[in-house]
Amino acid sequence: LNWQVEPNDEAAGGKVILLTGYYGANTEIIRSLIDEARSADNDLIDFLHCVPASDIEEHGTLRRSKLSALLEAQGLETWDAVDEQVRQEFPRSSNVCRILHYESNRGLEGWTTILDGFDEAIEQRQFWDLERGSGETDAIPDPERRARLAAWRWAMISLTRPIDTLVVTVRNVQSEPSRLLLDVAARYPDFVQVLGREH
Repeated sequence: LNWQVEPNDEAAGGKVILLTGYYGANTEIIRSLIDEARSADNDLIDFLHCVPASDIEEHGTLRRSKLSALLEAQGLETWDAVDEQVRQEFPRSSNVCRILHYESNRGLEGWTTILDGFDEAIEQRQFWDLERGSGETDAIPDPERRARLAAWRWAMISLTRPIDTLVVTVRNVQSEPSRLLLDVAARYPDFVQVLGREH
């Protein structure tokens, strides 16, 4: 990507966890992250959970995320804003887990940000970009490459949401986004931890 950032030498730093599988099914990691956040005087509202379209289900007129059901089964309260009507109301408690579709997280942040099913979200976005095309035809004539670059530029919105901790989950370790993320993780073991698979 043609993307540059200015490092902030005064920032305290943070960590990245790359997890294979479903975040909501890993109670040990969830409890550990909640304990870490609370020790830093943060609440559940300070978490930001993003889910792909593949994890959103219709229940009559209500849309719900699979992650919401998994967290609620663990006794956690959620503000499942994948539903537009829910999104119009702000969370009323600091003790709720905010859940949003990737498309709705622009401008938001979380002390701990969870990008669940990130590989699926990127592949879906790449598919959408390929289907509808983009205005960059002259600059990048190959439509698949153009869609891939557009999807990764879009993905940077989500990757820049955390304040302290970023948790990225991938479902298919053989997918192109997963392989790329696992390769990057292997190059930065000082702040990226890979969990959930032999590596």
